[in-house]
Amino acid sequence: MTITTLNRTVIESVSTYKYHGFWIDNKVSFKKHITELTKSLNTKLSFLYRNRSCMTHNCRKQIV
Repeated sequence: MTITTLNRTVIESVSTYKYHGFWIDNKVSFKKHITELTKSLNTKLSFLYRNRSCMTHNCRKQIV
């Protein structure tokens, strides 16, 4: 299916699109968004876990 604007330009069809930090897919299932969010959070959590010995008890408490 192609979508054409009034001045005859074709709008590209994509299966997923990132808009204001949210991944939107063509089925509106949020599967891609959840997958990408999980990857990002796992990266950040693993960094904190690896560096936990460098943090004070109060610092770890604030993060939690």
